[in-house]
Amino acid sequence: MKMFDDHIVVESPGKLPGLVRADNIRFTHFSRNPKIAEFLKNYKFVKEFGEGVNRMCNELEQVGLKDPVYHTNAFMLQAVIYNSKVGKTIVEKTADSLKKLAVAVNKSLIDYQKPAIGEEKSAIDDKKSAVDKYVFIE
Repeated sequence: MKMFDDHIVVESPGKLPGLVRADNIRFTHFSRNPKIAEFLKNYKFVKEFGEGVNRMCNELEQVGLKDPVYHTNAFMLQAVIYNSKVGKTIVEKTADSLKKLAVAVNKSLIDYQKPAIGEEKSAIDDKKSAVDKYVFIE
């Protein structure tokens, strides 16, 4: 299993068994190892044979998520389960980071253009002196 922010990848060595294909996996059953399947059923780890994928899809649908996406090759089966409700995708995180960076840069530019506190006081004093001179001269 590989866990990411927005999906989980479950890998299993080998191909899909028997007549099972990515497009019929939800309702087509074929035990790779019937003895293990029988053991799991006898000890109530499973309710019935072939229920796992359909049950998983039903539970994903109940919380508003899509069915898994299956990828197969000669050596590996991958099931990718997307979770749009937990965390953000890399694109969303990058966009958020860029927005934060833009805000920080803008703030820095504004702060850089503002006069320092002492300079503001000096400019205010100069204007006050000019106003005082003007008022007292007339």
